[in-house]
Amino acid sequence: KLVTEICCLKKRWRTCSSSACITYLHSVHSGEAPSPLVEAGHEAVLSCPYASKASMLVVIWKMKCSTCCLLAYRSDHNETRKINCSERMMWKYSPDSDPDLRIYPVSLGDEGNYTCEIISSAGTFLFFSFLTVIVPPTVTLTFDKSTGAVCQASAGKPAADISWIPPNNHSISEVHHPNGTVTRVSSVNTTLSTVTCLVTHPATNQSLFLDLPSSIPSLLLSIPVVLYKNSSFCFWWVDLGWLLW
Repeated sequence: KLVTEICCLKKRWRTCSSSACITYLHSVHSGEAPSPLVEAGHEAVLSCPYASKASMLVVIWKMKCSTCCLLAYRSDHNETRKINCSERMMWKYSPDSDPDLRIYPVSLGDEGNYTCEIISSAGTFLFFSFLTVIVPPTVTLTFDKSTGAVCQASAGKPAADISWIPPNNHSISEVHHPNGTVTRVSSVNTTLSTVTCLVTHPATNQSLFLDLPSSIPSLLLSIPVVLYKNSSFCFWWVDLGWLLW
């Protein structure tokens, strides 16, 4: 048992007075809520799976820490409050019936721990979740005379996987950026006329294919032409154009 006093939502809801305070003797229940994985720029919904038949009295969403963001609802006053929260954070539906949290558009800075706290006559219910934000990489495929084919997946989160078709021995390097994204570069030096770089990343749940433009040597072909006329020879070269091996 734990005595919890919520006074004006921790002294942040109007002026604290005895009539505005809610005090209950109740048990505390905690559990894990689904932890979503969302692409940056899309909508993130964090659920608060309250299943008790007792009516909700207070709902509080805490983002990352108690002082970072507080989104709250009090049923006795039918009032909501948002403190230190981005305008992108709001209730998905009406908090008195469904206290899910909506973030749109989600950004890398939204990643982290979230806690939903519900207080009712049945007790206090805490639900913990973690929001993971992913970013699709920008993919390029180029040819360099010194290193061969270079496939680059820039600023992805998590780092993209790079492979080659057909399989080849390849080098790979990566750079970690301050915002949590990773640029991964893979290169392969091959005698094949065509290679394919295969980049896979969970942001789109599909594979990206890029064909390396063929770098094939060519030859300028000319042939001699001899013409005999009026007891004399004429000789010249005829250019047949660039032909591939």
